[in-house]
Amino acid sequence: MFIRRDTADKQNLRISFSGLLNALDGVRTAEGQIVCKDFILVMTTNHKEQLDPALLRPGRADVHIEFNHASMKQIERMFLRFNPGSELLAQQFAKKIPEF
Repeated sequence: MFIRRDTADKQNLRISFSGLLNALDGVRTAEGQIVCKDFILVMTTNHKEQLDPALLRPGRADVHIEFNHASMKQIERMFLRFNPGSELLAQQFAKKIPEF
């Protein structure tokens, strides 16, 4: 996502990694007071181990949740959420999903 930690790509409207970290830390006044810090940011990755530790430190990424593959029962329940009353079809659908 970033070419270098401190370089922004203005032509493609990308910010630098440093700019992202500053945005996550909040906007500060000249006196050092944080004026904008109330937001929720959801970040996803398949390779958490490749992320810079500065991005994952407390205060920037406070909650880390790992999503594993869905179980057969979870797949059935998701299917039924969109197709209520189709229990048999939900079971057949879930059986076609490979288990990991």
